[in-house]
Amino acid sequence: MFQKALQEYTGAMQYSGDFAFGRYNLANLCVALNRPEEAVQNYEAALKIDDLFYPAKVNLAMLYSSRGENDKAVRMFRDVVSKHPNSMMSPILSACFSLNGKT
Repeated sequence: MFQKALQEYTGAMQYSGDFAFGRYNLANLCVALNRPEEAVQNYEAALKIDDLFYPAKVNLAMLYSSRGENDKAVRMFRDVVSKHPNSMMSPILSACFSLNGKT
């Protein structure tokens, strides 16, 4: 039953793959299924479609961080803060940079 539901969900998101949210959802699924390379590809595809889709940037940055790719993570987080200064995430990310001496 799970496999059938997974296939249907994956198919629906692939069908929506021309939209950032479709790629974002596929990336989130890949993270949950422990397929980080596919997740990176889908987050990056979402951002090629819509560079201002900050949920994909935040999740990609967290994935980079979990893989030890901290420079990439910091670049992504800084991009979110600079392009979305009024986002709820901006003060949190700015505080993290200050605590880690990455301002």
